[in-house]
Amino acid sequence: MFNIPLRPQHLIFWLSLSMLTACGFQLRGQEPVPQFFSDLNLYCPAHNPFELCQSLKSRIDEKRDQAPSNTMVQLTLHVLKTETTRQAVSIKKNASVAEYDMEIQTWFDFTDSDGRTILNDTVSTRQTYRFDEENILGKNKEEAEIKVDLLNEIARRIILRINAINDLALQEKLQPETN
Repeated sequence: MFNIPLRPQHLIFWLSLSMLTACGFQLRGQEPVPQFFSDLNLYCPAHNPFELCQSLKSRIDEKRDQAPSNTMVQLTLHVLKTETTRQAVSIKKNASVAEYDMEIQTWFDFTDSDGRTILNDTVSTRQTYRFDEENILGKNKEEAEIKVDLLNEIARRIILRINAINDLALQEKLQPETN
């Protein structure tokens, strides 16, 4: 057997650890997935980037696996339009571009089976990157990777936006209006 000396620092550590576990301390977990994810449809026309549509599809499938069965209404996420803009943000001494700023904006709406809009929103993200004219092939590949990263971020933000709509708020939104 090993003889490990017990120092006061060790004792304080183990006491505080046991107090944390005894009081029920837990790390915050994931938010519950709304029921509507179990039957959520995605409509992402071909004029939108393929990577965005694929990222949204995989994220919805992941949420679908976590969602309880839907007893509510069938909903659709429509990706309406995606625009990518790139502009020079800094210039070198020889008047060539040193840095570009790429921004991607996506318009989407979230509707029920009757076509009523639950959410109509725009999500955007941007990134600035250096550009070297002497390494065109490498920079073109880097730019393509940045675009894919931005599209994945757009997909993440869209899912976060619709995930914020809980089942109760959705039921209230879909109730027929009475005067």
